[in-house]
Amino acid sequence: MDPITLIGIVVAFVIVLVVLTIEGGSAASLLLIPPLLLVFGGTLFIGAAGMSFGLLIASLKAAGKALVTGPPKYNRLMETLVACAKIATRDGVL
Repeated sequence: MDPITLIGIVVAFVIVLVVLTIEGGSAASLLLIPPLLLVFGGTLFIGAAGMSFGLLIASLKAAGKALVTGPPKYNRLMETLVACAKIATRDGVL
């Protein structure tokens, strides 16, 4: 996992806790099961309602991969884009 991903998640939770405390709420209210089920379960299944089962499974695998693996390597893509730009500069876009 990229360190900035973890930092972003932690900072987001800290901001939510700070705002909750400023508004006079309790941090323990974030750990109640019914609201967690409503937010995460509702989000998952509303999203699932708009796609096929295969696409849902692929999306969950991609989300897991995005959190576990590092950023993709763009070196080869950049070399290809630079080569295309050189051809377009030399021969024209059309």
